[in-house]
This record gives sequence, structure tokens and C-alpha cells, in this order.
Amino acid sequence: MTGLLVTGHGGFASGMSSSLRMISGDQGNYQSVDFTDGMTPQELERNLRKALEQLYQKQGIIILTDIIGGSPFQVSVKIAQEFSNFRVVGGINLPLLCDISLERMGESSKMEQLILSAMETGKKQMGFFSSDYSLDEMTEKGGI
Repeated sequence: MTGLLVTGHGGFASGMSSSLRMISGDQGNYQSVDFTDGMTPQELERNLRKALEQLYQKQGIIILTDIIGGSPFQVSVKIAQEFSNFRVVGGINLPLLCDISLERMGESSKMEQLILSAMETGKKQMGFFSSDYSLDEMTEKGGI
């Protein structure tokens, strides 16, 4: 099973992980690392490396981050460049995380396919509500 590591600013990683457990139950081969206020990128890197040591790496590891270009993303990319079977995804949301955590259970799942499928799910699950429109009009416009 592909390993997953979630990281991000503040309590993003622990919050996403808590929500994932509530929806999908406990996750195997899964770690999360928060980049808390006052923590340096070097401390984040040490914490990420410790968490990665806890993951089974044979089928690869996907590191999921909150913001493309942010410190958690940059440090994750730095680490991932050392391994041929690591991938980094930035800008995640909860539907993406739920999708990738469930789909990775298949032994034949390739990381790129997992990532692209989960990204599509994350995009499709975004919507909006406006009291200016009826529910039918909102659905047609891509809202709720």
C-alpha cells in the first residue's frame, strides 16, 4: 500500500487527519506532520524525515501539502528529490485526501493514477452557494 504523509501550516495536517479518521476510520501506512508557528523549515524537515521512517516505502510515498510553494511543500519536494518513488501534491482538500487514502489500498494502483484521480475528485467536490439563485440554478452553475 502506498504510504501517505500529510503536512501543512498550523494544525492543517492534524486537522485533516482527524477528519479523515472520522470519515474513513484509522489509516495504515499514514503519518501527519504540522508546521506550527515558530517552527523553522529545518525543524519541519527533521520531523518529516522522522515520520517518513515510520512508513512502508516499497510501493512509494505520496506527500500531501496545503499550499503549493509554501514551506511544507518546499521541504517535502527537497526530501522527495532524494527518492525515485516519492511524489508531492500541493493544495489538497479533504475530498482529495479521502479519495487517495481509500484508492491506495489496491496493490496495482500506480501513484500517478492515484494522484490524478484524487485531484479530479478534489476539484469536483468544490462548489458554492448563493442565495441569489434557486437550488436548481445553483446545481446547473456548479454550486451545491
